[in-house]
Amino acid sequence: MKVLSWTKDTAYLSAFGRQIEVSNVVRNELNGRRKLGLKSDAVLTEPDDGTKPMPYMPRGFPEGSWKITGIVPHTDPKDHYLNPYFIATNAHALVEVWGLDALGGYDKPTGSFVRDSGYGIHWPDPAYSMTTLGCIRIVSKQDLLWLVSQIQTATAAGEEIIFAVSSAR
Repeated sequence: MKVLSWTKDTAYLSAFGRQIEVSNVVRNELNGRRKLGLKSDAVLTEPDDGTKPMPYMPRGFPEGSWKITGIVPHTDPKDHYLNPYFIATNAHALVEVWGLDALGGYDKPTGSFVRDSGYGIHWPDPAYSMTTLGCIRIVSKQDLLWLVSQIQTATAAGEEIIFAVSSAR
C-alpha cells in the first residue's frame, strides 16, 4: 500500500517521497468570497449515494483515510478547471443544505445535512481559478503530471493508494 498524506492548512502534500505544493482554498460564506443572492455562485453537492444534488456552501477537503479510486483524463482544452487530469478519491463529507432565494441564489442554511462527494486532487489553471470546491489544488501542472504517473505505475503494480488527510491540531 502507498500513502499520500496532507495535513490541513499546510502547503505541501507528501507523495512517493516527494513534497508537492498544494492549496485547499474554497470560496464560501465564511470567508465572504461566495456571494449570497447570486445565482451564478450557488453550487450543488455531488452525492454518491443516489440522492438528489442539493445547494451547499463548499468546504475544505474532509479529514480521513481515503482511497485513490482513479485517474480521470480531461482532454477538453477549454476545461481550465480539471484539464488535464482529475485524481479521484472516495472522500465524502456531510455538508449543510442551503436554501435558495427566488432568483436561485443562496438564502440561508437549512439545518439539514446531506452527503457530498467528488473530492479529489487536480490542477486548476491559475489564470482561471486559484480555488476549488473542496478539492486539493496542485500548484504546479508538472507536479500533477508527475503524481499521475506515479499513481498509474503503483496501480498497475497492484498497489492500493490511500490519501490520508489529517488536522493540523
